[in-house]
Formats: sequence, C-alpha cells, structure tokens
Amino acid sequence: MLQLLNTLFHIPEAASLAEAVENGGCPAAITGLAGVHRAQLAAALSMRCKRPLVMICADESEANRLAEDIAVLLGDAPLRLFSRELFVKAGTVISRQWEIARIATLHELSRGGGRPLVCTAEGLLQKTSPMDRMAQSAITLAVGERYDLTDLPLRLVAAGYSRCDQVEGVGQFALRGGILDVFSPLMEEPVRCEFFDDEIDSLGSFDIASQRRTKNISSALLLPAEELLPDAPLASVFEYLPHDALLVLSESMRVAERVKTILFQSREDTESLLAAGEKDGDLTKLLLSQSEWEEELSRFPVIMAETLPTSRYPLKP
Repeated sequence: MLQLLNTLFHIPEAASLAEAVENGGCPAAITGLAGVHRAQLAAALSMRCKRPLVMICADESEANRLAEDIAVLLGDAPLRLFSRELFVKAGTVISRQWEIARIATLHELSRGGGRPLVCTAEGLLQKTSPMDRMAQSAITLAVGERYDLTDLPLRLVAAGYSRCDQVEGVGQFALRGGILDVFSPLMEEPVRCEFFDDEIDSLGSFDIASQRRTKNISSALLLPAEELLPDAPLASVFEYLPHDALLVLSESMRVAERVKTILFQSREDTESLLAAGEKDGDLTKLLLSQSEWEEELSRFPVIMAETLPTSRYPLKP
C-alpha cells in the first residue's frame, strides 16, 4: 500500500496538493474523485506530509466506508466520531445514541498518538466537555494502589457517575464499606474493588445478575460516564484534534449542506421547546455556530475533495 500511495505523487495535481498543504496553499479543492479515490488521496497526503488525518463526511454510511478504506491504506484503524442524540427534559440534557463511543474516541484523542479520525459533520458540530476536564475525569484503578475512599466517590460523581445501592447499568457505582462496584462505559461487565484500608487488595469483573466474580484483573480504566460533565463549560471538539492535523472534506458541498441543515433544525427545535415551556430548551448552544464552524476549519490545512466540479465551496479555495 505504501508503494501505491507514493506512486500517486507521480500525478502532478497530487504533488501540487502536498505542496499546498505544506506551504500555506489551503484551502485547496480537487475534483474527479470517487469515494475510494478520496480515501487514497487523503491517506497519501497524510503520509507524505506527516500529518494526522481527519476526514469529514456528510453522513455515517459514507464515513464508515471511508474508514474501512483508510484502515487498509494506512494500516491503522481510524477512530470514528459520530453525533449523539440530544434531548432536553426538565432542564437536563440527556445524550443517548453513540455517547459511549464518543467518550471513548474523545479520550483517545486527548491522549494524542496521531491516529487517523473519520467523523461526520454533525459529530464535529456538537460541543463537548473541555479536553483537560475529560482527561482528568478518567480514573485508573490498580491492585496495590492507594485511594482515598472519601475522595473517590466524589471524583466518580464529578465524572458523571450516579451512586446507587447496587450497580445495574453503565454509569453507576456503589460503595459498601471497603467494597466499590463501578460500571464504566466500554466495559462488558462492572468491576468490584476490594480495599484493605485505603489500598486495593483485589480487583475483578462480576456478573450483574448473580453478583459473582467472573475473572480477576490487575487494573481498570474508568472513563467519564457522561460526555457533558457536571458543571463543565462547553467546548469545541476541534480542541481535541492534533494541532498539525490535515482536514479532508469528502464532498465538501454535501458536508456544507449538512451543517446548514443541522443548524436550521436546531433553531426550529429550540423554538418548539421554548414555546412548550422548556426553559433550558436552547439546543443551539450545544452546537457550533456557522461562523464558529468556519473559524475552526480555518485553523487547519483543508482539502476539499469532490467527485464533480462545482462553482460553490464552503471555503474559498
């Protein structure tokens, strides 16, 4: 695959795009590319320019196809970031679909490493918790390590967990004497920590139904249980992207239309919620504005990859 990607730069237009990325010639536009060709060009530019790739698509189906192509081309499965469903009820924003996957992706991005990222426009538009707050909210439990049993429950609550008598689902924890049960996102089963004084003496997964331990483990990563953490200000997902990332918009006009549709729908939904008496029903505050979206894009080198020529672009080439 590396030979294929390098061979692309024998094409003058591909070579000129790499030069544009490195010498301030972006945003740049290129036409005549089918889906697989957009993936090939994006992977080749990422490799040639030594920049982490962020590929932005209009919808999830296209994003999944391109992610599979990029995984083969670069030999590294991309992270994926899609939207979450937002609901407002009784003044509380509740995220449902894709939230756990988004939390995992944002955690990986906060750790750096430069893995390629494929995302939808809506996934990038939705605001999130600040990167430093998200990183600080992750907790690693390990056998032999010491923890303050007064402070640890407070940290879990601050990370979006709810305390209960018995753990029955993701995002819950229970503390009984020296035993802490907690169910973190991405875990198949909750974990049970048995303390001797303030030191973890044993750690293992357990079955919710029987409450019996299924296997012993040496450590467990507790990710935040909510993306919008309690009392955290809202932040842009672009904050999580590597500062030297290369952004490739796949069919940029479709991406631009999707952004406009999302923002229009959020204004319509906000009006309906406010008219119904939901005081905290402003969904627009959970999204970047059109100007914020364009400003965030402008901080990175952007390639707009199209199938057919167009006279309109979301950013002036």
